[in-house]
Amino acid sequence: MVGSARAAGARAVVREVTAGAGTLLVGLEVTGTPAAREAGGAAERWQVLTLRDGRIVDIRGFADRAAAAGHAGVPA
Repeated sequence: MVGSARAAGARAVVREVTAGAGTLLVGLEVTGTPAAREAGGAAERWQVLTLRDGRIVDIRGFADRAAAAGHAGVPA
């Protein structure tokens, strides 16, 4: 799926990484997607990576930081 998004022109730049207890909150600036175009060229997206034994075991996507921060257990 990532390859097809990249082939379609989607790009992301990491703008924030915040560590929680067994999680990472990652803030992205996304361009080249319909949502980004609707937002004027770039859209913020948030991912929470859950870690176990030094490996990523789950990735969840969020449209807003507050929801992602709550899931990651870090300050909003």
